[in-house]
Amino acid sequence: MRERPSTETPFPRPVDLSAGRRPTPPGCPAAQVNPLEFKINRIHDYATSADIKAALVRSGRPLALGVTETNSAFYFPCTAAYSCPGNGKPIVNCPNDPVYKDYSSCFTDGKSMVSMKGEWFVKANGAPMGQAGGHAINIVGYNDFHRDEWGNTGGFILRNTWKDGKAGHGLMAVGSHSWKFFAHMVDEDDEKYSCPNPANPRSWTECADLEACKHDIDGDVLEGPPKTYRELMCINTGQIKYLKSPCDDKTSYWLKNRTDWGSEGLFVSCFVTEAGGKAGDVCLPPLTLDDLATIFFPVDNTKDGKEIENDMMQCGFNFISCASLACLDPFPHTNPHTSCCAPQIHNPRHSQHPSGRGDGDALRHRVDQNLVPLQG
Repeated sequence: MRERPSTETPFPRPVDLSAGRRPTPPGCPAAQVNPLEFKINRIHDYATSADIKAALVRSGRPLALGVTETNSAFYFPCTAAYSCPGNGKPIVNCPNDPVYKDYSSCFTDGKSMVSMKGEWFVKANGAPMGQAGGHAINIVGYNDFHRDEWGNTGGFILRNTWKDGKAGHGLMAVGSHSWKFFAHMVDEDDEKYSCPNPANPRSWTECADLEACKHDIDGDVLEGPPKTYRELMCINTGQIKYLKSPCDDKTSYWLKNRTDWGSEGLFVSCFVTEAGGKAGDVCLPPLTLDDLATIFFPVDNTKDGKEIENDMMQCGFNFISCASLACLDPFPHTNPHTSCCAPQIHNPRHSQHPSGRGDGDALRHRVDQNLVPLQG
């Protein structure tokens, strides 16, 4: 966020946005409460993290955020496993990371800044970024203590409109969580019942061998989702064009393990396999976790005859760290690698809620369930 004063811009006359709006869908109860007809009288421009947090707590309303979407460069070793050279990707020097020491060159591939965990991120290693577009999204709360997968602590909880699934919105695959998850009010196990994210490899359970993959520790056949996702099928969508034939549709797969490969956000993922009644193992070259969602998908993704998917009345929430948001700031004096909001620890006995009651937790992560826009 920019280090400049917050502003209020009054309009000479209200802007009426109700004209020309689409008809209300039939049978949509949300139409009774959604702001389908409203006028803009003024705009408040909150430029600092402190102002944004104060506004959320004071008004109990979402704040609109216009954000640049970017692709961050990920570095892959130039080897035959990736059809390199010759895969059409730019050849560059490899990063100064021990895992690349045996490779003479690398190639880069831009990946979306929105992970299937619903976290918006910008790599902090100076990797090149390319603009992929822009997006309008609502800030509905914040948590100074949520730590994203890139190690950034503190940021804002967002309400998005994207549908979760295998692909969409220009992304290879889409995932999200509930606001309670990002507010640390539910753990990952409980979260699976409202936001199972079946396409997300982070939801797939590891198992050591074929016998373990097919049975639980008591010897009973595993129940279907959302308790667990284990058996995977090959869906190779071809979105990773430089990875030739990573799987085949006559083989069953179970995730055996995944191991960090360096510090660039890549993982080596290994799978237990079964084909023609024979067990085996296979490992893929280093990829991002979200890359796996374009290659595999759970075999049994149904419960009571219905396909398991995220409940978008509860899911659809994202998180962006203050550090990542600062990287997207168009003002050049902003340090792109410095978090704009260090964690704030409030003592409930001393911090004062705007309503006059001491409430440190409300200031630490303020998310009001009434902020969730209803859907028809």
